[in-house]
Amino acid sequence: MSKFHLSEIQLKLLEDEFGITSEQLQTLTKDEWTSIREKCFWLECNEVDDNTGDCSEKGEIAADIADVTFAKLFMK
Repeated sequence: MSKFHLSEIQLKLLEDEFGITSEQLQTLTKDEWTSIREKCFWLECNEVDDNTGDCSEKGEIAADIADVTFAKLFMK
């Protein structure tokens, strides 16, 4: 587990999709985290199969990140 309330796979998605490193997470403001959560919400939406309504694993990971509030981000 990382020093954030995020799993290693969630941290990897943030870096792969948005170029956000764990070092950058340490200095985020509440507004910046809100923006990242919104991007994750839209990533989740884009990962839903229109025919089945199923969401890809990447979309599920993004959804989990979107659920993390700023207050919970640094909880251990």
